[in-house]
Amino acid sequence: PRTANVSADIRGVILSVDPTSLHDFDYWDRKNYKLTNAGNEPANINTSFSRDSGTTQAPAWNNNPPGSVPANGSANGSVRFQPIYKGNYAGTYTFFNTNGTPVCNGNPTLHLQGSVN
Repeated sequence: PRTANVSADIRGVILSVDPTSLHDFDYWDRKNYKLTNAGNEPANINTSFSRDSGTTQAPAWNNNPPGSVPANGSANGSVRFQPIYKGNYAGTYTFFNTNGTPVCNGNPTLHLQGSVN
């Protein structure tokens, strides 16, 4: 019988966010989250935001993501709810790695919900 040794050096970012949703924001509330990178490459963080349909379509969220997350490490971020108008607000931040290294498990998301009456 023949045997062979195989090895691979797979490089990448494995990004997750905890928690995956933050709800019940009141005006000017700030809540924290943590991004974790279980991969072997660092991640440079950027985000995109989409509002939920049927909610107030106006600016309300001030996201302060960490600028980077080290390989096999974590970093903290926060979101502040500061709408100008009364209403019900909800939407989702998607986190991206911008340094060219692939995110092996897909881009994590953080869902937000708050209201001002």
